Amino acid sequence: MRDLILGHTPPATVTDWRYLAAAALAGVLVFVWYSRIANHGTFITTFDAVGLSVFTVTGTIIALNAGLGPWPAALLGMLTGVGGGVLRVVLAAEVPLILRSEIYAVASLLGAVIIITADQLGFLGIPVEVIAAIATFALRMVSVRRGWRIPIATPK
Repeated sequence: MRDLILGHTPPATVTDWRYLAAAALAGVLVFVWYSRIANHGTFITTFDAVGLSVFTVTGTIIALNAGLGPWPAALLGMLTGVGGGVLRVVLAAEVPLILRSEIYAVASLLGAVIIITADQLGFLGIPVEVIAAIATFALRMVSVRRGWRIPIATPK
């Protein structure tokens, strides 16, 4: 979706063999170890948080490199980060985390804001990218462990 929004056609997921290789490897590993993985929600949550972190950072950087301003780049980075998780749970016939009160999109936005801030200050580089990914991952995992939720509107 990110590549299509930016006008990068065909999308990198179709032109770069590494995307297909990573997806194929993940699919094979889950198939082979399904009985061990299916019963461990922590395993799935952890790897989902890793994906959220990595895709948020890369999506934000790609958006910046495409010439987007800070806020559009942050939003596109967040969209890139949460997109895979949303697709995964929709295919599993579950309600996406972004539509519940869990801290998911907020964690992604934190990583995107770190990247945007570093870019604005002229400090963008691999160390900042790692810090942004760790911050996203940490906020997501701590919020799961402690049961943190974002406020939701309630009808009166």
